[in-house]
Amino acid sequence: MLDASVTGILLMMLEDDSMAVRIAGIKAMSCYGRQCEEIRKSCLTFLIDMLNDDINDVRIGALHGIQTFNKVLTLDDYAVDTVLFNLNEDNPRLRQEIYKFFAATTVNSGALFQKILDKLFSNLVKYEHQGETEKIYTLCAQLGRSQSRIVGSIYLKILSIDKRFLAKEPDWTD
Repeated sequence: MLDASVTGILLMMLEDDSMAVRIAGIKAMSCYGRQCEEIRKSCLTFLIDMLNDDINDVRIGALHGIQTFNKVLTLDDYAVDTVLFNLNEDNPRLRQEIYKFFAATTVNSGALFQKILDKLFSNLVKYEHQGETEKIYTLCAQLGRSQSRIVGSIYLKILSIDKRFLAKEPDWTD
């Protein structure tokens, strides 16, 4: 377990006014969390909260820090919701980093996987004009390969016909 003074220093770094200090705090927090199982969940919680920062570089740093947990921890509902919320930003670089993030992380339930897919499909429509189509399709392919166990359990739901893909009714008033 970390000494209280070290924990205090890490928290002060995450709350500092300087972007460089916050990013350094994120890197330190992710290193400690990866190495020390007792504080891993707490570190993940702090890093997820850093996704609410107003500076995009800090949010991207937090995404990279959370990615380091991939081998030792799966994302829960709160973490997925927080990351998905950031996909609403009209910032192509942040969205690209989130796509890379989801390609490298794991979730533990079909419902979370379905939530990720739903958000990706809504972004497919929302940001089509910004060239997101290929990035989203590539991410979906990567998710299918990396999350094959979950895909196998919910493939019927994934393959069901979505209303967005149905043909439009013809106009019979002609």
